[in-house]
Amino acid sequence: MGGLHTDLFYLYEFTRENFRAFQSFTAKSKSVKSSHSFKV
Repeated sequence: MGGLHTDLFYLYEFTRENFRAFQSFTAKSKSVKSSHSFKV
């Protein structure tokens, strides 16, 4: 009872955290690339 709902909830939380980490990672890499291009 409620096993599937719990799995979906954990999957949603897991995906949301990974997505946030991925966004911050891409933002950091973008800022690094732009700073490098400015130096050049």
